[in-house]
Amino acid sequence: MLRIGEFSALSGISIHMLRHYDKLGLLVPVSIDPISGYRYYEKEQLVMANKIVTMKSMGFGLEEIKRTVLMSSKELNQLFLQKLDSKQKELNEIQNQINKIEESIK
Repeated sequence: MLRIGEFSALSGISIHMLRHYDKLGLLVPVSIDPISGYRYYEKEQLVMANKIVTMKSMGFGLEEIKRTVLMSSKELNQLFLQKLDSKQKELNEIQNQINKIEESIK
């Protein structure tokens, strides 16, 4: 088992965020020492940690990520397609704003 500091270093997730994810039930330690309060994680939980980091980088919120735990591959793919569509719309809106700014500058 890995202590929270070791898990933090391997996952790239801060200790503070690991505690937050625990409170949300997103990434719960395998055990917590009742005396010291140290949180312990299994190496296999690094897969979920990587999923969280990757999905956050794609713009998913923590609640969205939490819901993906029980999703099938097909459902997850559909969620990615929806996020892609949403991000493309955001990109178009931002491009329109940039165009308006550039026109105003001219």
